[in-house]
Amino acid sequence: MAPDSNPWTELPKDLAERIRPHLPAVADEMIVEIQRRVREYSRAGAGPYSETLRLVVERSLQHFVDRIGSPEHSDAVVTDFFHAIGRGEAGEGRTLDPLQTAMRVGGLVAWRRLSARTVALDPQV
Repeated sequence: MAPDSNPWTELPKDLAERIRPHLPAVADEMIVEIQRRVREYSRAGAGPYSETLRLVVERSLQHFVDRIGSPEHSDAVVTDFFHAIGRGEAGEGRTLDPLQTAMRVGGLVAWRRLSARTVALDPQV
């Protein structure tokens, strides 16, 4: 693949709609694992902090699936979203280390879950 190519175009666009129904369960699993493994995000309860974590996880998954369905869209929305998250972390007095760890943990959970679901939906993928 050429360095300037768009890897999203190589995925079947209908894959986005086939995995979309699985996103709530993936988000739940990601949140549990992030709270378990990243001390800074382990605040229990359903307060504003937990709501923010859920929003970030759900929007991240949504951005990912939207790119599969519409690979021509600009990265600007995703970039702006993650810049805002970084500003929020700074506002809380944290470095980006916990955020990076949470992204790695969440990404691994999502990749594991979504790739298993994708194979179950279409073994040819």
